Amino acid sequence: MADLICATDWRNTAVGSIHQWPDLLLSTVNMLLASQQPMFLWWGEELTQFYNDAYRPSLGIASPRAPPPAAPKTSFPAPYPSIRGV
Repeated sequence: MADLICATDWRNTAVGSIHQWPDLLLSTVNMLLASQQPMFLWWGEELTQFYNDAYRPSLGIASPRAPPPAAPKTSFPAPYPSIRGV
């Protein structure tokens, strides 16, 4: 996943260019990518999702090149308002 995240052109996404990410986002993404434990992160107003290789099976994603799952507001409609407030 680290290679895929580094290779992705983030400029046209809600999080923007990887070179302009806040230190907190960059360090958190680096930490979850280095972990052998399943980890994911929702970031920002759009809840951009980052996850590591260990978390992929939880999403039913076999290949790291597979598209990410649907946005949280469509995947988890009931708790979405609670997530927004966190």
